[in-house]
Amino acid sequence: MEIRSTLFVDGEIKNRTWGYDEIFDWHLVNEKPLFAARRADRFVLVYDGQELPFTYDDIAHGDVCCETGLYDFQPLTDGALFYARRDGVWFLVRIQAAGE
Repeated sequence: MEIRSTLFVDGEIKNRTWGYDEIFDWHLVNEKPLFAARRADRFVLVYDGQELPFTYDDIAHGDVCCETGLYDFQPLTDGALFYARRDGVWFLVRIQAAGE
């Protein structure tokens, strides 16, 4: 269960175990977990327990409403679609798991 950027598994807070300040938008892709996370001032994506080899200064996420919600992290069955900022520039990012 994920509540306010905190991931709970069997009553344990995984943020602490895995060393992330935030874990958000956890979902399954090819039956393996994919989520975004923040550690200090860097944002990462984690797939099947491995951090992907790119980082961001920010990823749009959270409990947002109305027009702002259009920019929120969108989990997809085969990946994710989200807005991320790096070096002052916002990008629309789509990641997709390779077929197995």
